[in-house]
Amino acid sequence: LVSRACISSSPPLSSLLPFFSLGSAPSPRHFEVLGPSQPILALVGEDSELPCHLSPSVSAEQMELRWFRNTFSPAVLVYHEGRELKEEQMPEYRGRAMLVQDNITLGQVALKIQQVRTSDEGVYGCSFRDKQAHGEAFVSLKVAGE
Repeated sequence: LVSRACISSSPPLSSLLPFFSLGSAPSPRHFEVLGPSQPILALVGEDSELPCHLSPSVSAEQMELRWFRNTFSPAVLVYHEGRELKEEQMPEYRGRAMLVQDNITLGQVALKIQQVRTSDEGVYGCSFRDKQAHGEAFVSLKVAGE
């Protein structure tokens, strides 16, 4: 017996012919989103970076990246098709939040928050999405006063 929930969305022949290439049929891409296991510590008025990365290491250049707090939208930052979408950004992060993408081709990015405020303290979600997969991780930011 085979449960329908276990059947892949790939063409049925792909499971029967593991040694043959199906040519145009793309293989499903799977990745895990990881963040730091410990909270990130920041001082009021300083800049802070909240890192997030993909495992295995794959390029995130063509993915939608979304950093969010209590709600998915509006977001702290949204990166889609090579640019940041300012229209989806929470007003309190405009001009203060940016994507650090030096290693985006390795699936490594960070949310940089400039001039950290006490109100920035909390849990941030980091979401990666492409046409085939989606994943998210959470990063905790602790803010200390001056």
